Amino acid sequence: FFFKETATTESYTEQIVGSVRCVQETGTWGFIGSPTGTERRIEGQAWVTDPKTNAKLKVRFVWPFSGDYWIIDLDENYEWAVIGEQSRTFGWILSRNPNPNIELYEKLKSKMQSVGYDVSKIVKTDQKLSLIHI
Repeated sequence: FFFKETATTESYTEQIVGSVRCVQETGTWGFIGSPTGTERRIEGQAWVTDPKTNAKLKVRFVWPFSGDYWIIDLDENYEWAVIGEQSRTFGWILSRNPNPNIELYEKLKSKMQSVGYDVSKIVKTDQKLSLIHI
């Protein structure tokens, strides 16, 4: 089973050509639906699998398992990205703004639908809480 994630952030840092360090930080909701969970941080590696476009990567957070990470659409200023994988089972809308406006959110959902995703299964991450680092 999984906890409901809240206040999720991801960061990516190029390490060497074709290799990226991935860090995901998230809070979790407790069993009773209150934000009493703990912060979780996981680091992984990503590498380009399609050097012609740099849009298809593999990501590994736990060795030896890795998954597809395909860039379906990307804002020219890197303000948002639509990420998916071949089976169309998993997909993500990533945004620098934790609460993008509804027009942008609907546009990105439409993009996912246009490439074969069932957008009725999208679950928005609750970004009301924020991770604070001192």
